[in-house]
Amino acid sequence: MAFWQQWLRARPLVVRAGTVCSLARLARGAEAAFQLGIRISLGSTFAMTGYGKLTHLERTIAFFRELSIPLPEVQAPFIGALELAGGVAIVLGLFTRLVSLPLAGTMLVAIATALWPDVSSPMDLVTLDETLYLLLLGSLVVSGPGRLSLDHWLARRVPALQALARQWTASWRSTSVLSPRSLDQSLNQSPTAKDRTT
Repeated sequence: MAFWQQWLRARPLVVRAGTVCSLARLARGAEAAFQLGIRISLGSTFAMTGYGKLTHLERTIAFFRELSIPLPEVQAPFIGALELAGGVAIVLGLFTRLVSLPLAGTMLVAIATALWPDVSSPMDLVTLDETLYLLLLGSLVVSGPGRLSLDHWLARRVPALQALARQWTASWRSTSVLSPRSLDQSLNQSPTAKDRTT
């Protein structure tokens, strides 16, 4: 701890801000890799669950009927296909925001029907796997799939999608306190030692 205190005292504010800026750039560079990992894990989970529902359709229909879900003969194959196709789409990063919304809806239904009788406290609710999936899907809707995705590839080649992606990126950067652009601007605007003495 003493080392870092001495390091900070020995360096001017501009150098320290430049270090923070470099760390922010490094974090943004790693962001796409983490988003890809989240998509692979989350999408694979949904795809395997959907595949299981479709390969054991009669059992799934019976389970939906026990939960009093309307039209279980229709809902069971629909939900299974949605989870299978949606999971694959999330892994690929294709139409990510679009498919994440109905999948989030299935998580809400699962919590409200199959899992709610076992929820006796807020801690029970927030520690459910389905709650975690719901939050991860919400992060994909808000932040997008990242640069390592088909959505990003398409956005760079289709003008309408490119404009939409630019709008999302601009809105994110305007609300990010530690974004590289905001730090660069603060560095450029901060007075140097010479300016302060004049």
